[in-house]
Amino acid sequence: MPAAILASILLLFFGDLLFSGGERILSAKGTDAYAQFIHWYAFGFGELKNGQLPLWNPHIYSGAPFLGAFQSALFYPLNWLYLILPLPVAINLGIVLHQFLGGYFFQFWLQRRGLPLAAAMLGSVLFIFSGAQFPHIYAGHLPHLAAMAWAPLIFLAIDSQFERPAPVWLLAGGAAIAMQILAGHPQYVYYTGITVVLYCSLLTITARERSWKAPAGVAVMYLLALGLSSVQWLPGLQAAAECVRSGGLQYKMAAMFSLPPENLLTLLAPGFFGSMDGFPYWGRWYLWEMSLFITVSGLVLAVRGIGAIQRRERTVVLIIMVVLLLLAFGKHTPLHQLLFNILPGFDLFRSSAKFTFPLLLFMILLAAYGANAWSGKGRVSQSAINRIVAFGVLVAGCGCLLLTSQGAKFLAWFIESVLIKSGDSYYMFNPAALPQFASEAATNGAVTLLFASCTLLLLAAVLWGARTNEYIGERLGWLLLLLALLEGGFFAAGFRSTFDRREAIAPVSAAAMKKTGDKDSRVLNLVLANSAMSTGEFDVWGDDPFVTKRYAQFMAYTQGMDPKKATQYLELRQNSPLLRLARCAAVLTLDGQITYLENPLPRFQIVPDWKVVASADAVLEELGKADFEPTKRVLLESDPGLQHVAAQSGAVGAVTVEQETTDTVTLNVTTAVPAILFVTDAWTPSWRAVSLPGSSQREYKLLPGDYAFRAIPLNAGVHRLRMEYHSPELLYGGWISAGSFLCLLGGALFLALHQRVKAKASP
Repeated sequence: MPAAILASILLLFFGDLLFSGGERILSAKGTDAYAQFIHWYAFGFGELKNGQLPLWNPHIYSGAPFLGAFQSALFYPLNWLYLILPLPVAINLGIVLHQFLGGYFFQFWLQRRGLPLAAAMLGSVLFIFSGAQFPHIYAGHLPHLAAMAWAPLIFLAIDSQFERPAPVWLLAGGAAIAMQILAGHPQYVYYTGITVVLYCSLLTITARERSWKAPAGVAVMYLLALGLSSVQWLPGLQAAAECVRSGGLQYKMAAMFSLPPENLLTLLAPGFFGSMDGFPYWGRWYLWEMSLFITVSGLVLAVRGIGAIQRRERTVVLIIMVVLLLLAFGKHTPLHQLLFNILPGFDLFRSSAKFTFPLLLFMILLAAYGANAWSGKGRVSQSAINRIVAFGVLVAGCGCLLLTSQGAKFLAWFIESVLIKSGDSYYMFNPAALPQFASEAATNGAVTLLFASCTLLLLAAVLWGARTNEYIGERLGWLLLLLALLEGGFFAAGFRSTFDRREAIAPVSAAAMKKTGDKDSRVLNLVLANSAMSTGEFDVWGDDPFVTKRYAQFMAYTQGMDPKKATQYLELRQNSPLLRLARCAAVLTLDGQITYLENPLPRFQIVPDWKVVASADAVLEELGKADFEPTKRVLLESDPGLQHVAAQSGAVGAVTVEQETTDTVTLNVTTAVPAILFVTDAWTPSWRAVSLPGSSQREYKLLPGDYAFRAIPLNAGVHRLRMEYHSPELLYGGWISAGSFLCLLGGALFLALHQRVKAKASP
């Protein structure tokens, strides 16, 4: 029955899109599904269909790790929909499937805690339509939604371990954590892990009889999960060590997307600061990261739920909620910088506002208990109804105050003194029009508060009916579920947006931008860089944090920026001649203007001269000199082991490509003199060169050349070699995952047989 109810709700909300087919995709134009994930999945699962497991992505950033960039999520079982369904259908079905799983696991968690079906279903509806979860559909955060869906099952397994430890929950919890890891968003795994540690610690400390058996069981869950997901996270660590975030973020970047304290208002009025389908959002950062909404009725029920749970559990839940809220506030409290400095891994992530997700899990848990406490005739006190009415009147009064001139002046002051000064708002305020904008924002805010007030009064009326009428009282749980569904559905409708997949391909293709006609040359497409992955073209830049560190620093240097402050974002300030090294033939700017660059380098060239410099920083200094000419000399950071020989005039050799995949290139090269094979693809330590039969050289080095590219020293002669992205971590991870899966499967079969024998033996 719960599964049927949830499925019916989701089909009612998404059925038109699921069954219409076509090219429409859930999420908004310009967000992450549009700009990133449809291209990632088109490339990654397209390669899998062709029998190739892509470790490397040659289409963006002059090459970057792919499998190890967790968001590729190639090993996540539910993503294998992309192997059998058209891309738009697979994306839409995947989103709805994860909404269903998250809601179902939440309902299961609540029923295991002894709550009746109505209260449990209320919790699942609040989870699906919560501000920390549903708006990510609008943002196109496909891995985020997948990772979040498994959190309720993780906490269900933990509760079961503390209540009555059993092997079945060890296996279920380990599998759920593994699925969360494989889903492709490490930050939610990390933040869920912090919450789990805090939750288990508090449960252990407050237990009547202290025992380490349950915490040890949770540790076993995580060990099993790490084993099952080794095939993903081991290559992920390899790739992370090479990417621009290795070594951690700068604090300024890590502090981005902290939850603003004023956004606590979204608990009551989610559209107070604007919305995605009406008055524009003018608050700090993005609304889909900054909303705490669990419906107005859900908020009231959560307050009631505080008194409805046992004292020990109340202490645990309240402490967790306070700590998670402080963590979500990020830079607005000293705790964030303290953890940034001392907690391993904390400095790898920004958007501390994502702590609102585990926070809302426990708020919704309280709301379910609150609904159960009030269900039944006479269980709602008149004083509780009076307080709700008084609160509704107070909220309405605040809304009316906003409609006065003083309300507009206050918002104008807040925008100027807080938002504009902090620079945290992405809304472009016009100082000249600020009074008018503040007046309109005050009107919008007043409307949302008045709507919240009406909802509170409606809730009070429903509760009064339950208090005075036995029939209503016995069905109050279902009435509260209906009210939450109406509120949540109305809120979610503002985030239910779609775009046409065909719109996400660059308006000007890379092929059309290239004057040279060289299929290997690249473009710098600032409009839709990742679309090169869908079209099979090549781009100088991209949109993902797994750009290699060396390459990001090189690109920052070409724009006159400090390489040490390089990030995944590139501000184009100039068309530097150094872009030749990245084979850049043209630049497409955000305003649609195309600039053609002269003499992009070929992919392969044999250079008979080289210079060894003292350090990587010294290479950048040499690159910046006016007399630097990449066709005549390669800058190296170590001795290539070759002897300089003066080359005769004319060509010194030739290069042909024998075979190529995403991760390997087999080359045939001839050189008349010792020289450097310079390859204008991004270098990482994981790339190596291997000698093949028929080559005159037994071993090859693959060195960084001109700071961020590849250089292979060659003796004079005939060479047959293979450049390959080498990942022993993938091999080790594959074996560990296979062994862990066999253990999981064996354990599940053993438990099933044990239950069968036990059932037969019982009278």
